[in-house]
Amino acid sequence: MQENISVTHARNLIADDAGSEIQAMLSQLLEIYDVKTLVAHLNGLGEQHWSPAILKRVMMNAAWHRLSDNELTCLKTGLP
Repeated sequence: MQENISVTHARNLIADDAGSEIQAMLSQLLEIYDVKTLVAHLNGLGEQHWSPAILKRVMMNAAWHRLSDNELTCLKTGLP
């Protein structure tokens, strides 16, 4: 049982780190681009539907896992 707790705790730490990293990246992108531009860029990939409200939820770290690897990679190309 103790192993399950530590594995779960480790998973939560990884998830928190990934969420913080994505949140920081999105903050940088929003300093450069407006929300409409980022939403249009994500919708242009055609993987999922994006709206300003959904992007704001991702920014608030509530739904960071919604970004696919392809979407994340594509957004990173927008950084200087």
